[in-house]
Amino acid sequence: MPRRFRLIVAFVAILRVTMFETHARSSVDDSTMPDSELQECPGHFLVTKCRGAGDPNSKSLDRFELPRRLKQDLDKGCSGCRFLLGVGIGFGIHEGGHLVANWALRASPHLKAVRGGGVPFFAISHAETLTPKQEFIVSSAGLWSQFLAAEVILSHSPDLRDRRAAIRKGLLGFHIASSLLYGLTGLAHLGPPERDTRGMALGWNGNERWAGLTVLVPGLLDSYRYINPSLKWIPWASRVSKFLLIVPLLM
Repeated sequence: MPRRFRLIVAFVAILRVTMFETHARSSVDDSTMPDSELQECPGHFLVTKCRGAGDPNSKSLDRFELPRRLKQDLDKGCSGCRFLLGVGIGFGIHEGGHLVANWALRASPHLKAVRGGGVPFFAISHAETLTPKQEFIVSSAGLWSQFLAAEVILSHSPDLRDRRAAIRKGLLGFHIASSLLYGLTGLAHLGPPERDTRGMALGWNGNERWAGLTVLVPGLLDSYRYINPSLKWIPWASRVSKFLLIVPLLM
C-alpha cells in the first residue's frame, strides 16, 4: 500500500473516531453521573460507560444510534447549503429552457450583460431574426421549464413543507420568487429590455400586462399550494394557470 494512501486512510479513521466520540460525549455526559451509576457496556461502540441497567432514564448509544444521530446533525448543518443548491438548479433549469429554445430555432444564443435595478447581471440573448411567435417561444421557454419542474415537485410531494427536502424547497423557492418578480415587472413595465415578459408580450399582441399576469398567478398559487396543500382546488387552479402560458401558441 503506498505511503500516501496509508496516511489518508489513517487520517479518515482518526477523524471519524474523533467525531463519533465528540458526539457521544455530548449525548451522554458522564461527568455529571456518580461512579456508582456507571458501569461497563461491552456491547457498545465508542461508549464504554453508561447508566445502570435499572435506571429508567438510561440513554446509552449503540453502534447504530451514533451514526444515525451524527447524520441528523450533519443534515441540519448542511440544509442551508442544499437549499442554495436547489436555487441554483432552478436557475439552471430556467436558463436551460431559453438555451434549448434558441438552439431549436437556430437563433444563435449568446450571453449579454444587462442591468436590472442598477444590479449588473447577464441574460441569454439571440439574433434579431425571429418571428413574433418564435420570440414568444424563446422568451417563455425558461418559465415553461421551471413551471414543469415545480409541478413535478408539488404533484409528487404535496406535503413538501413538512419534509426534509432542502434541494426541492430551494428549487421551488426559486420558481415562486422568479415568477412573482417577472410578473410584477411585467405588470409595471419595469426592468431591462431583455426581460422575459417583454418578449412574451409579442404573443399577446404587445400587451405585456397579460404576459406578466400569466407569470404572476402560477407563482401566487404555488406559494399558497406549498403553505396549505390540503385544499383540493389549489393544484388544479395552479395547473390551469400554467397552461395559460401556451395559449398564444394556439391563437
